[in-house]
Amino acid sequence: MQDYKKSCTKFIDALEKLPDSRDNRGKLDSQAFVITIVIMAILSGRTRVSSIHRYIENQIDWLRTITGFYDADPVSRTHLPRMLAKVNWHELNALIAEFFDDEITQTTKSESRNNSKIKFQANPRSVLLYKQLQ
Repeated sequence: MQDYKKSCTKFIDALEKLPDSRDNRGKLDSQAFVITIVIMAILSGRTRVSSIHRYIENQIDWLRTITGFYDADPVSRTHLPRMLAKVNWHELNALIAEFFDDEITQTTKSESRNNSKIKFQANPRSVLLYKQLQ
């Protein structure tokens, strides 16, 4: 279990080195924090952006503690999908594979001409590892 905690800490450090394509004027949330808490939500079984956001709102104290971002606020519901759209999922999955030998799959299902829903999924083995962290 301790090895996973060390690996998680190094993973967050690696996330902080990922390029952040957001405009510097609007960066209120740490990209590393948001990606980490989204991954935690996905591993806990949340697959849709609205469900991920509810998880973040409900678990924010625990998420701050395990990530070390003690002053972080939950990302807003409207900003979350925008931020996730800017993530380089190829690079992120390379990091996830390097640290945890897994990946997060992302599927988009169009519901109408202007609206799409994003759905995420993790490997069941990773979900078991996540449960050990709690």
